[in-house]
Amino acid sequence: MLRRLIAHQPHFLPVADLRLDSHLENALARYALEGLVRLRLTPPPYAATAGERPVASPLARLQAMDGETMVVALNHERGKIEDQGLLRLLTLLDGSRDRQTLKREWQAISGAIPLDQALQILADNALLSA
Repeated sequence: MLRRLIAHQPHFLPVADLRLDSHLENALARYALEGLVRLRLTPPPYAATAGERPVASPLARLQAMDGETMVVALNHERGKIEDQGLLRLLTLLDGSRDRQTLKREWQAISGAIPLDQALQILADNALLSA
């Protein structure tokens, strides 16, 4: 169970999806009390993957526009994005562009990695809205 939770970080899994027996439920409660896992009552505000019209955290977009490399994610944690291409991509993710448009703009900005991979990096850092 713990391996499965670790594999999905920073994303959350519904407890029902874990299919726990009472022994594992107790273990999960212990892990939560020890700070090894976080339990939530509601889904997190960030997406595990980018949608057709990705939207990034407005605060992170503003920080990226200001040239800051330390940005605040939707999980309230600060993270460093050193890649200038990813920072520029972050500023474009306001929901007004579809994947095709973003792909063209991404290739003009950087294109060092595929757009889907760049978006997944941002999603994995809790920067894309659900």
